[in-house]
Amino acid sequence: MQTNSWKMRIISNLKSLKDKIKSHFSRWALYWALLGVLAVLAIMVLVAVFAFTGWPHLRSPFAGKEAVRLAPDSKALATDEMSKKLASRILPFARVSEFNETLFLPARMGLIKGIGYHESGNNKAYSLEPIGKLIKNENDWKVDVPLGSNCAAPQYYIMESRGESTTATSVADIAMERNTQVLAPIDGTVTKVESLVIYDEYEDIQIEIMPAGHPELRMAFLHIDDIRIKVGDEVKQGQTMMGIPRDFTAAFKSELDDYIKPPFPHVHMQMNRYVPDQPN
Repeated sequence: MQTNSWKMRIISNLKSLKDKIKSHFSRWALYWALLGVLAVLAIMVLVAVFAFTGWPHLRSPFAGKEAVRLAPDSKALATDEMSKKLASRILPFARVSEFNETLFLPARMGLIKGIGYHESGNNKAYSLEPIGKLIKNENDWKVDVPLGSNCAAPQYYIMESRGESTTATSVADIAMERNTQVLAPIDGTVTKVESLVIYDEYEDIQIEIMPAGHPELRMAFLHIDDIRIKVGDEVKQGQTMMGIPRDFTAAFKSELDDYIKPPFPHVHMQMNRYVPDQPN
């Protein structure tokens, strides 16, 4: 009897609790419904904040394409950073592979406006093997060196044929900012600094440097003004100032002007086989 009485009390208490809960929810149903709506609205606000601002460094699983588009373009940032680093450097621009000689730009990359290769009028000129990114090749059949250096800079063009017997890359015309310091592109010794007239009208100066360790070669330059070196001087690549680019842009139109706009002064550079002057 005591056992049945105990069971009856438990059943009675559970029934009483059930009635109280039912009565409570019946009485407060509207408030619970309102609380539920407020909770849903709060969740939606948080989702919107995460989706459109990313705060606090989280992304909602409901964020769509718009949220993704607001993220920084890491590839573009990396490219911009690389461009800034390259602009401050003096980069190699060509090789004379037969002699394992590398030629460097005569100024920081940020001051260089482009390079145009063309045929030399001197049959002693060697082919230069470009280093950098080829933009256009308009003399393909006279190219006898590899062009795939896989370097992003400097950019270069191979210009149209001039009808010479030499190869398409036997001269490099390097365009640069006006009044830029023209630096030696190799280590070597100055062997010639002499005046000459180009196109039967314009005064210019020809410079020749014997590359260190290669007495059989001469690197020749044209279109340099305010000369700072003399015969016998030792020059160091990237350190010795040779002068500034001679500005002929107002005097005549260069072939390079068809590729690099607006026109900039340029320095003419080529590597020649050395042939001693014959006595008269």
